Amino acid sequence: MEYEVIVEIYALGLYGLGQLYDEQGMPSEQEEIIVAAHRVHP
Repeated sequence: MEYEVIVEIYALGLYGLGQLYDEQGMPSEQEEIIVAAHRVHP
């Protein structure tokens, strides 16, 4: 179950991060979530 949740967060993070780069030009907390997801499930 945890894996499915992380995948959802990862997908949302990618979409959100793309919008944040367009709007603000800099990463936010969502990038940290993606990095954490890679650490848990490389």
